[in-house]
Amino acid sequence: ARHDILILSDSDMSARHDYLRRIVAALDAPGVGAVTCLYRGRGDSGFWSVLGAAGLSYNFLPSVIVSLAVKAGGVCMGSTIALRRATLNQIGGFARFADRLADDHAVGAAVRACGLAVVIPPMVITHASTDRSLHALFRHECRWAATVRQINPRGYAGMIVTFPLPFALALLAFAPWAGAVLLAMAVTARTMLIASVDRLCGARSAPLWLLPIRDILSLLVFFAGMVTGSVEWRGERLRMRDDGRIAVDAEMTG
Repeated sequence: ARHDILILSDSDMSARHDYLRRIVAALDAPGVGAVTCLYRGRGDSGFWSVLGAAGLSYNFLPSVIVSLAVKAGGVCMGSTIALRRATLNQIGGFARFADRLADDHAVGAAVRACGLAVVIPPMVITHASTDRSLHALFRHECRWAATVRQINPRGYAGMIVTFPLPFALALLAFAPWAGAVLLAMAVTARTMLIASVDRLCGARSAPLWLLPIRDILSLLVFFAGMVTGSVEWRGERLRMRDDGRIAVDAEMTG
């Protein structure tokens, strides 16, 4: 790379026509060290990809927005990381983060440690979900869940309260009236949330009838993420270490 401004983006992202202009404008603001972007999901490969897109749009995106609103921690996502070459040199270059599972988060933390801000411009870009099977989707989301747990274990544990719909469905079998009330409240809250996200993004990621399936899958992924100790990335099994780094698991690779 030869230029002063470097912009990284995951290969499964697509953006609006004014993406670069908005990114550079945000990076030009005083005190800004890096720019990242919110993103929604779009299913491009059938049912399971649509289910994955729903998880991004209606679970992940709202959780990031809430985290920003309550200032629960810094956000820097692989959807976009834009920074100046001088800032990259200041944080030690990309090689410093090569063995980090959450390398995007680590880059953001390093930028903030230099006294610079990581900002988010007012736009939402799109992640193209391409998982074609339940196995592929579950494995993909378990990797994401394990990454979030490694970054913020307490916050991850607190996510249990964000799955009222599956618990309401289970409660119906033991306390029908209480279960029905909780179910009505959960469906109403989730429907309102989905409508708000769709307005923000200007597009719908999944039909409403997928909501129960999506939320049950999200709860299963949450529990799996609690015990996941390794992740698969491009054919290699990587062992998660307590310090946030990863290493090739020789016993499970090859």
